[in-house]
Amino acid sequence: MHFIEFTGNLAKKLINNQADDLLTNFNNTNMLGYKLLSNPEDIQKILTMRKLSVGLLGRMHGNARPIPFVEDTIVPPEYLADFISDFIEILDSYQLSYGMFGHTDAGVMHVRPAIDMKQESPKILIREITDKIVTLTQKYGGVLWGEHGKGFRSEYNSVYYGKLNKCLQQIKTAFDPYNKLNPGKISVAEKTKINIIKIDQPATRGEADKIITTTLFSEFSQGLYCNGNSACFNYNHNQLMCPTFKVTKNRIHSPKGRSGLVRDWLRQQTLAKVDIAELIKKLRTKGKSMFWSKLLYKLQNITNTKYRKNFNHQVYNALDQCTGCKSCAGQCPININIPDIKSRFFELYFSCYFRPLKHYLAANLEVMLPYLAYSKVIYNKFASNNFINSMVSKLCGLRDIPQISCISPTKTLCAVGAQTIDIAKIQALPVADRDNMVILIQDAYTSFFDTNVITSYVTLLQKLGYTPLIANYFPSGKAMHVLGFLHKFNKLVAKNYSYLQQLSQLEIPMIGIDAATTLMYRDEYKQIITKMPKIELLSEWLSSKLDRIKKHQFNLEGEFTLLTHCTELSMLPNSSQHWQHIFSAFGLKLKHQATGCCGMAGLYGHESSNYQNSHKIYQLSWQKIINNTDNINNLVATGYSCRSQVKRFANKTLPHPVEAIVNQFKKFY
Repeated sequence: MHFIEFTGNLAKKLINNQADDLLTNFNNTNMLGYKLLSNPEDIQKILTMRKLSVGLLGRMHGNARPIPFVEDTIVPPEYLADFISDFIEILDSYQLSYGMFGHTDAGVMHVRPAIDMKQESPKILIREITDKIVTLTQKYGGVLWGEHGKGFRSEYNSVYYGKLNKCLQQIKTAFDPYNKLNPGKISVAEKTKINIIKIDQPATRGEADKIITTTLFSEFSQGLYCNGNSACFNYNHNQLMCPTFKVTKNRIHSPKGRSGLVRDWLRQQTLAKVDIAELIKKLRTKGKSMFWSKLLYKLQNITNTKYRKNFNHQVYNALDQCTGCKSCAGQCPININIPDIKSRFFELYFSCYFRPLKHYLAANLEVMLPYLAYSKVIYNKFASNNFINSMVSKLCGLRDIPQISCISPTKTLCAVGAQTIDIAKIQALPVADRDNMVILIQDAYTSFFDTNVITSYVTLLQKLGYTPLIANYFPSGKAMHVLGFLHKFNKLVAKNYSYLQQLSQLEIPMIGIDAATTLMYRDEYKQIITKMPKIELLSEWLSSKLDRIKKHQFNLEGEFTLLTHCTELSMLPNSSQHWQHIFSAFGLKLKHQATGCCGMAGLYGHESSNYQNSHKIYQLSWQKIINNTDNINNLVATGYSCRSQVKRFANKTLPHPVEAIVNQFKKFY
């Protein structure tokens, strides 16, 4: 694929003529196709794709990763085609995968062969390939580095500079006689003992990672392939990437920092001869460690004396501050997933140390909610009492517990027109009779704490001529996974899968309500059950039914601003566009407001220890938007956590987008 840009001070007609001439020439070639873009937004998308190419390469699966050691070759453009052909032949002779991109007008090529640096002899491979590419660039009158630095490739200076290399040494001697600046690179001062560093001389991270077993590396693989691109060092308050880094300014609390800590921790445990893989196996099968005291001794006596007493706790503290928003999983070019490795680390960490009470309460809340709901009045009195809240915060580590809004969500939903599911009865119906049915998958948060949202779903679906069916409530295990109760989580997933599989056989669309919970079915669940039934968010499903909405000609009126849940936007970048199309089909206007994380992020904001940072994260982005909006009723928010955070810190209630649409129906019909 080639990007060709026409630009300059020429008249637009003249530039178009030049483009037409080029396209005419293209038509006489074997080119597969082309697309001409003139819209600035479309052009920017293309340029952004080019900018992200390095990151996209980093998403390759497996242990072989793109390595930039022949990254920056340059030859005269007229020889580029032949040069590329020979370059490919060399790489293919080693049976390597590779990524190749660059600037064809200047003859610059960025090539990254994929090599597993944990293998026995990657440096030999790097040496052989580099030597061959150096010879190849000489053949075509080019050099190994055309755009970026020489760095550890400086040993090839003499190949390209010849006698001029001596002049470089003389300049180095004059300005840096003691080799203080970048020692061993580019050039060295004369009459010193320092030599140019060879390309295969420096230690590599792959060599350090060799000691981590393949099984163990695979267990934590979603968080260990960080290539140091530092996209997570993001200070833009209205972008999603890593909210805890934004408020702490501490790189340990970035995806890059956390990934590095876990990698180092795994190395240290391996050196200490702690069989982590065997421990994981026992934890997943039995739910607890059988060797508590022995393992605790080993974990606390890792080989590096600097961390002997507290490195386990340092890693825990860094991961415990992760909000679990998954912005890294969606925004990092390599898709580093810190919530995933946090969960896996917590499972191991708490096999040796006592868990705080708040973990048990949070992990079992979804299970207890149907029973707590029957004592709704008493529960809410406790939850709304400041003194009791303060005591719960001090004793249990949780605060600002939400109040229950419904004793029996299923009964409430049936009262507004939904139907319960009789699987056998529905299976007996002809497939055509099921076309207008939709199954709503309940979640703990909207069903018990924000019931009006799911009742609005029922109302909206009825307006569109659908029959809403209510699936039985079941705990999703969201908090279990976050906190590393993976043995319990795996058992729960198997149980839930059995029920969801029965529902999927009805061949009726299944719609989730809360974004964070629904997206878990296609991420965390899918890691355990690869063929999970399809559960969509309403925005995904309804955006494919726009013609049906338009056919009703509702012609509602109103303008709204959408604030999107961070996990939803990270994992589904088109989510806001889906909502805009849906609102437009109803006759409503919706614009998307870019925001960072709200700071609640499910459990994170309810933990007393996180309260200050949770508030700071809210202040970075959401507080300014909420306080600067003249009409709060025009704001809509998809996330239950987000709406809870606004209620907590601004004492204002934001509706869900579906609630806003249903409210407009009440005004106009």
